[in-house]
Amino acid sequence: MAFQNDTNSGRVKKMVDTLRFIVKSAASNSADTDALADMLRPLTDELAGLGVLTGSNLMTEPQSPEIAALTADQRAALILADQASLRELVASLIGRLDAHAHRLEEMP
Repeated sequence: MAFQNDTNSGRVKKMVDTLRFIVKSAASNSADTDALADMLRPLTDELAGLGVLTGSNLMTEPQSPEIAALTADQRAALILADQASLRELVASLIGRLDAHAHRLEEMP
């Protein structure tokens, strides 16, 4: 059985979907990027241990100083955003705007 198959592709899709739920939850709960990074650290550590986040697919491309200054978590979020559909990006933006509006409503 080949590694790249429908079963494994489905598993990856579920992981990406779950990650999007976590990011959406962070936005809804007004969590900052550090809190999100802390929450995702076990996942990013596992990926880094496999060489996924530090392998040739991410680190050999020339990076701008802005990209190089990002944490591994932030770079992973950029990659996920690049792969997201316009609908998913708009839904994410609306979620962030709702969370921000909620935070402003709570301010005195």
